[in-house]
Amino acid sequence: MKGYKLVKKNVTRVYMKKDVGKKPYHHGDARASLLNAVEDIVREDGIETVTIRAAAKAIGVSHAAAFRHFADKQALLTAFATRCANQLAEYMAREAKDAVDPRTAFYQVGLGYLRFALERPGAFQAVFRDALLDTDDPNYRTAMNRLESLLLGGTQRANKEELPPTALLAWGATHGLATLAADGALNNLPPASRSLEGLAAAIALLGKALD
Repeated sequence: MKGYKLVKKNVTRVYMKKDVGKKPYHHGDARASLLNAVEDIVREDGIETVTIRAAAKAIGVSHAAAFRHFADKQALLTAFATRCANQLAEYMAREAKDAVDPRTAFYQVGLGYLRFALERPGAFQAVFRDALLDTDDPNYRTAMNRLESLLLGGTQRANKEELPPTALLAWGATHGLATLAADGALNNLPPASRSLEGLAAAIALLGKALD
């Protein structure tokens, strides 16, 4: 399949990970530094262990200073999930920027989705932890709408009110594979099967559903 060959050609491309990991704290940038600290905590110990006090301690400010930026833990996690959703969208958009047709765009967007889940599993999981987030937050909703548009951009979708079964299948399968990878559910598979290349091959099979 032509689209799949394009995927195979690009799966080894590596992106510089902006905003990942702890950055030195600078006065006036406490909000971003707190979100960087959350990323470190999520990566090391999971999102359930995140607290405003822990994030504040990680960057060397008082918890009172942290509360000036985030009213509570939900607000902190919602801001973090929003940032991660936008970063996920950037992965997807970069992959698909040179796509010449909807099918190739679908492969490439799916590849970006999978790449993010494999490289930053904690950040990927945080985007969809609805129980911990304020899902009505306008910034979060905007980020999630962007993800939906990118995921469905390569499917045959007549209008926003109608979601054909093919589009639902493509969306669900891509998200399902990425979630399995981020959760570690594929860890017992042979390395080739759970690699980015292996998952991209599975996404390529969905091309038949897009005809």
